[in-house]
Amino acid sequence: GRDMPAGGITLAISAQGALALDGEAITREALSPALSALLADDPDLRLRINAHRAAELRRVLPLVAEAEALGFKDVVLVVTPEADG
Repeated sequence: GRDMPAGGITLAISAQGALALDGEAITREALSPALSALLADDPDLRLRINAHRAAELRRVLPLVAEAEALGFKDVVLVVTPEADG
């Protein structure tokens, strides 16, 4: 795989759909205001969406669209691969 660009913030999505923003659990309802506040501080902020490979696309894709609608210019979607072995 390719090396990931450094910097930015990470939104993790578990296999069950639970969310964490930079390692802190966050509710779906609190996500947009939190992302908006971060973007207000840094308009060029990169958002990395790290989805577990078992996370359903119907949970992941709306978050990508929402981030873009909020004004994120750099959204990177990463899918966690299955562990070797």
